[in-house]
Amino acid sequence: KAARVLRDFGVSAIDINFGCPQNVAKRGKYGAYLLEDVPLMQRLVSAVADAMEGTSIPVTCKMRCLDTHEATLGVAKSLVDAGASVLTIHGRTLRQNKQRSGSANWGMMRDVCDALRAAYTAGSGRGVSVVANGSVASLCDAEKLAAFTGAEGVMSAEALLENPAAFMRDAVV
Repeated sequence: KAARVLRDFGVSAIDINFGCPQNVAKRGKYGAYLLEDVPLMQRLVSAVADAMEGTSIPVTCKMRCLDTHEATLGVAKSLVDAGASVLTIHGRTLRQNKQRSGSANWGMMRDVCDALRAAYTAGSGRGVSVVANGSVASLCDAEKLAAFTGAEGVMSAEALLENPAAFMRDAVV
C-alpha cells in the first residue's frame, strides 16, 4: 500500500535499504538484519515492484556482503529476480560497522557486478545496474572502484558528509 501511495505521489524511484547495520535496525528487524531472511526480502521487493508495474519507476535495493561469495551472490540475484532493477552492494558485512569497519571488499563487489551482468544481459529482457559502495573517500577512490568493479555507479557517504567538496576535480581535501 505504501508503494502505491509513493507511486501516485510521483516519486522517481523507490529504494529498499537492506544495508543498515545500526542497532535500531536490529531491534526493528530491518536493514541489514533482514539479510538473514531472504524470502522476506524477496516478498518485500516483489510487492513494491508489483505496485510499480506499468510505470517507469525503478525499485532499487542496497545490501551488504554476507560471509561468503556464494551467499552474497545468492541474495543479490534473489533481489533482482524479485524485481530490483538497481542493486547497490556495500563491500562490508553486517559486523563491519563503526570501529570494526575495516576496508570494503572490492573483490566481492566486482564478483557481484560480474555475476549480475552475466545472469541478466540485455538479451534476457531483464537488465540490472550495480552501484558499488565502500572505502570511497575521494574522487580518485570512486574512479578506481568503478574501474575495478565495472559498476555503473559508485556511492559514498562518510567522506562526503565530512567534506562535500571531496569529489570535485579541483577540491582541496
